[in-house]
Amino acid sequence: MARKTKRRSKIASSNKMRRTRRVKTGVVVPTPTFHDASPSNGIVSIDGFNGSEGSVYLEFTDSSYRTSDNSVVLYLYGSAGNRYFHQKRQFGSRARHLVQSGGQPNEIFDSYQNLFANGTHRILINYSSDTFEVWFDGMLLCSQIGNYNGANFTGVEIGSLNGSNTNSSIKEDFKYWDSMLNHEESAKQTGDVSIVSGVTFDATKKLFPFLGQSNAEGVASGSTLYTNDIFNFDLTGSLVSYSDPYADNTGSILGTALGKSTSGVSAAGFFADAIGNNTVVAPACLNSTSFFGTTPTWNTNSVLYRSNGSKIVGVTATATAAMQFIQIAKLYAEIEGFIWLQGEGDVASGTSRLDYEDALKRLIDMVRNATQSDATWYNSGFPNNTGNWAGGQTKWDDIYQAQQNVATEKSGVKFISGNNITGAAGDRVHYDLAGYEFVGENIAGNL
Repeated sequence: MARKTKRRSKIASSNKMRRTRRVKTGVVVPTPTFHDASPSNGIVSIDGFNGSEGSVYLEFTDSSYRTSDNSVVLYLYGSAGNRYFHQKRQFGSRARHLVQSGGQPNEIFDSYQNLFANGTHRILINYSSDTFEVWFDGMLLCSQIGNYNGANFTGVEIGSLNGSNTNSSIKEDFKYWDSMLNHEESAKQTGDVSIVSGVTFDATKKLFPFLGQSNAEGVASGSTLYTNDIFNFDLTGSLVSYSDPYADNTGSILGTALGKSTSGVSAAGFFADAIGNNTVVAPACLNSTSFFGTTPTWNTNSVLYRSNGSKIVGVTATATAAMQFIQIAKLYAEIEGFIWLQGEGDVASGTSRLDYEDALKRLIDMVRNATQSDATWYNSGFPNNTGNWAGGQTKWDDIYQAQQNVATEKSGVKFISGNNITGAAGDRVHYDLAGYEFVGENIAGNL
């Protein structure tokens, strides 16, 4: 028999739920030294180009960005050993960033193309005597900060590499600064991008992305009924009436980068129903993921995907995909809060408390930069330790305490207590159906 959720209509009318637009303000990007609002493929003629320090920005729309063809989107060229290019790499379906500096070995950062959606993207290259950064859709996607061996570029080419490897995307906007933008300016310039077009924003709906691992997806068997008119921004990129499983990635715009086809009932539906009509949830989550260990896919400062060399670091897979997905979702509805349901993977991996705190803080900052949103972030815990968790009680305590510490130390972050309840019998690291109901309603009641 289907289970019916408890009505929590009082939450929807509570003054706990702010209805003001949460957008980061206060950062002003300097006027560019050179600006071409209608760029095209080819070498850009920039008088007085500074090849030792600067910032180069390109906005482009590629309806087949996930199709590998070896084309080059942006190329900074110079003498031997000094160049950068962003390429849709045919081998391995990668979005490849290759850097050479001062005769040093190539430094390559590769992201899987299924971490990005087809559509409009913004890329910004910062370079100086000791720093090289690639900003992509509000993320500091990869970088060498403080250990770069000096830029010596002589010019910029759009959409090709020495006239070959031609890229077919539409070039929307090009900017150049003769000194390097700082992090706040870089995030402002590249974040809040409208990746897809033709979307109608609905100010009556409030969006809550669910980030994390399998407990954010939901794994419970059974069924339930919801009493309110609630919605899911599903992984196909559609705003639909809510139904379980909400994290099904069949037909996903990001492939298998988020969600899974076998997901079950989650806390998201109970949460949305408790908040009330016009609540939207979005599954920006993937099972078996963590900051560290064998699957460090939430890390925003990792060397995991370095192909050679020894210096370049970058954002790992799940974090990249989640930020892409949330930026698309926010075109449909205002972000009201971010829900973080994770920790199991880092308990099992033996992640230290300090490492978890640092990684979570960086993730929160990068999500906010990418979305240009100051919506509250909620650390929502995970099931208690009943003696059979990998990592043991000490590691469980470390990660649980880390989530609380981040909420105490970081502005706009809250910890939802009470979700450390017993997990499903025979499992314990996942909630059962009754557990997800409690967790969803508990988060809603503590916003």
